[in-house]
Amino acid sequence: MADPPGSLEDDTVVDVADSLPTDSLPTDSLPADGTAASADAAAAPDEEFPAMAESRQAAHNESPARCRCTPRCTSADCDRLLCLPVDPKQQHRWRWALAAILLLFVAGVTTLVVLLFTLKPAHSSSSPSLSAAEPAPVLAPPAPLQPKDPIISANHSSANDSSAQSPPPQNSSLPPVLNAPAPAPAPASSSPPEAQDDPIPPPEVWALTRASQARYEGREWEWWQFNWTALQEQKQSERYHTCDTQEYDYLYIRPNFTMVTWKGWGTSLAWWAARAGALPSSCMEALVELVFDGDRGLGLSMARYAIPGGFNASLSPAIARSQRPLQAFKEGPLAPYNWSADAGQRRVMLAAKQLGVRHFEAISYSPPWWMTVSGDTAGNTNGEPNLLAEQRGAFVQYLVDVVRQYATDPAWNVTFAHINPFNEALEGWWRSGRDREGCSVSVSDVDVVVALLDEALQASGVATRIAVADSWVAYTQRSMLSEYEAFRPETWAKVDHICVHGYQSKHFPESWQIGLQYSGMREAAAALGKEVWQSEWGPIDVFGTDMQLAMYMARTVTEHINILGVAAWYYWMAVEGPNRVWGLIRWKGECKDGEGADGMDLMISKQYHVMKHFTRAVPPGARIVKMSQKCEHGVVAAYSPEHRRVAMVVTNQSFKDFLLTLRLLDFIPVDPAVPVLVHVHRTSVKEDYELIDQMNIAVPGNGTTNATDITINSVPISLTTVTLYGVVLSNVTYY
Repeated sequence: MADPPGSLEDDTVVDVADSLPTDSLPTDSLPADGTAASADAAAAPDEEFPAMAESRQAAHNESPARCRCTPRCTSADCDRLLCLPVDPKQQHRWRWALAAILLLFVAGVTTLVVLLFTLKPAHSSSSPSLSAAEPAPVLAPPAPLQPKDPIISANHSSANDSSAQSPPPQNSSLPPVLNAPAPAPAPASSSPPEAQDDPIPPPEVWALTRASQARYEGREWEWWQFNWTALQEQKQSERYHTCDTQEYDYLYIRPNFTMVTWKGWGTSLAWWAARAGALPSSCMEALVELVFDGDRGLGLSMARYAIPGGFNASLSPAIARSQRPLQAFKEGPLAPYNWSADAGQRRVMLAAKQLGVRHFEAISYSPPWWMTVSGDTAGNTNGEPNLLAEQRGAFVQYLVDVVRQYATDPAWNVTFAHINPFNEALEGWWRSGRDREGCSVSVSDVDVVVALLDEALQASGVATRIAVADSWVAYTQRSMLSEYEAFRPETWAKVDHICVHGYQSKHFPESWQIGLQYSGMREAAAALGKEVWQSEWGPIDVFGTDMQLAMYMARTVTEHINILGVAAWYYWMAVEGPNRVWGLIRWKGECKDGEGADGMDLMISKQYHVMKHFTRAVPPGARIVKMSQKCEHGVVAAYSPEHRRVAMVVTNQSFKDFLLTLRLLDFIPVDPAVPVLVHVHRTSVKEDYELIDQMNIAVPGNGTTNATDITINSVPISLTTVTLYGVVLSNVTYY
């Protein structure tokens, strides 16, 4: 690499001490142009020194910047001495010394920065119960509940002292903490509480799991960068990610405003279901129960079936060797349909149906191999479109035949609510040689296929609608919508809703960026009169502990609901391998027949328990309700008319407690004579969706003494769900 201007080789400056004897001077010299003397000149005899001195003097006069006198030299000696060339070894010595100094400086600054951002004392809580004169207590890891430390408390007001009634009796079977009276509030203060630094996070939060550590080999920079990003986001947590300020701590339902009617929570069946469906019944049923059962499992209510494109082993060797091959229902263009194909995935889907799942979607990741340009269902060379134009009609017929077979076969009896003919079709990364199905297409392909598919579905008599477009992240989805302006208006009329993959949150970590991108997507879809569904998400390129991944997921789900305004949410694959940070359940592939889940060596991740907060709080048919809090990352609220309940999922990503006060004037009891039951569930480093508190309260209208609000304590790095049973909303209009 060339030296920059001003380097030693560009502008040499030499200092010579006055103690240097003149008779020790070397006899080499510089020519008049200032370059180093040749070997012959370096060997010149001493008697030629005066002539060389004159040459050096001339060089100095022409280029004085190359010579500089020391303070104790005479001008003549300086001119003579300092125009001598520099010893190359001395040059390199200075370079190495300078490099060592720079390295020491950088190392010192890096160490100081790491210490400043990791060793931090405690921040004060901004809870209104703290006065300005009192410093906030330093928070320790969550301790077992004590009678003096309730998770929720109810504040009561009476119409008059003479007619005041006692609150309804508490359940005597509950722990003493649940019957404890609400703590007395501290004196009100007009000034904010005294601020302190955040406490040091517990080691469980930041320690790497063994699986994550293995993925960081040779990628230390990425890990450091991730931690730096996490710390920067933590510094902004009060502003962006929590409701931990006095501006946000009082929650109420915004009048006459609901967002969407919730359709459900789901997962893709590709590619894990094909493998799970080949297990003995006890193991397969155990997995399906953990994912779809509403009482004993996660309670997902939707499943996404992958219509197999199949593969030609000679053209798709990577797919043939992988654990993701799906057998197509036709082996070639002239082959008959083989409806016994894809038995594993179908077996899992039918088992989910037996557990109560009623909403099924279908998606195609690639057309069958003979309908593609490359013959490889993994994609075309360089990510080019891979659907042959002359095969568009045949591809549509294949999809409709599969959908109709599932709907009409009495042994299956599955009607897909929607079908999406493409997945991430405009991203351009589906290339031949990969180990999974994928297909790039053009916008004109999508336009033509959607029109043909709608016509064929109507002719088949199957009540299946069409969805597009399953783009990778919301900002590409928005740009994709602009490309879809080439659609004919009648084509958009055939589309039921727009699918988007939710991987964007990792790439836009700050709140205002997420708000800009997500709100733009929501508005673009609303202009078309379409709902937005989040159809695929996983923690792509995110590393850390199990709890870190779970909190990242909680934040993402909250953003998708509150900002993007989605009406349904799908996790990519509920079951993954053991060395992945993806997957709600991680499975090594083992199965001891007859032992169920106990014989499978399963690891239930923290993401699983976080997901349970949302599936329990927001069932299908619930209305997403907009709360007063301004930090959309903090609270998801939903009202379920069917169950007569309101639930709020509170995410606390900070390292300190914060209190949320919920106004009860927004709720009307279903039966004024029956107290309202409140449940509190929590997931933290040490808890997995545990019921940690409950109480009976009287809401306004139940008597002269009523609870006016309840206060909820959200502990550091946790999810807390508060559910009120037996209420309806008093001031919400449903759209």
